[in-house]
This record gives sequence, structure tokens and C-alpha cells, in this order.
Amino acid sequence: VGLFLGIYYTVQFIRNMPAGKSASVMDVSTPTLPGSVRNHVQGISAVFLGTLLLAVFKPFAERTTPLIGNIGVVVCLVMFASPLSVIKIVLDTKSAKAIPLPFTIISSLNCFMWSVYGWYVQCKRVHCSLSGH
Repeated sequence: VGLFLGIYYTVQFIRNMPAGKSASVMDVSTPTLPGSVRNHVQGISAVFLGTLLLAVFKPFAERTTPLIGNIGVVVCLVMFASPLSVIKIVLDTKSAKAIPLPFTIISSLNCFMWSVYGWYVQCKRVHCSLSGH
């Protein structure tokens, strides 16, 4: 579900971003998007295909599983650091209009849901260990 929602959000972003003087929206870069859309599509495709190839090689699972986890951590760090790409604009204009509100809301909701899940799992572990199950 998350993959498809991410693809949907990306497609909507690309469809609604200003085209500028470029002939193709794939070559456009905006203040909120470092690099061009093409750079991002190529990078995401490389990470996705690389992770998929790592997951396919089951005989090396003891080495690839932590590697895939580390790739996930790096992707999350980049995702949460991405709003910082507009920090110069925010400081210069003294306005938060450059910060993408939908991304901020969805990221906050995502973090809240993961926190609830982590709290649930932790409470379940404590309850099981106290009750002897």
C-alpha cells in the first residue's frame, strides 16, 4: 500500500509542478527539489532495483537482510532531511510557505503511526514477559 501511495504522490507532484522554460517536466528543478525530476527518478529506480536484486538472492540472506535494512535507514534519513533543502529560502523570506505542507502532514502522521505500533509491540512484549507467555 505504501509503495502505491508513494508512487501516486510522486506522480501528482510531477503533474502539478511548474514546467518552467524546459520542454520536459522531467528536466525541471524547483527550490523544493534538489536536482531535476529525472535525477530523482533515476536514483529511486537504482535503489529499488538494487534492493530487489539483493532480496532475490536468498542464499546470502544473512548478509543481504542487514544491508537492505541499512538502505531503508538511509532512505528514511534522506526523506526526513529533504524539507531542510528549503531552509535557506525560509530564513531569507522569514516565511514557511516554501515548506511543503502535504509532505509535512503525511510525514507527521507516518511517524505517529509508527510510534503507536512501536508502543503496542513494546507493551505486548512487556505484558508477555510479565505474564510468562
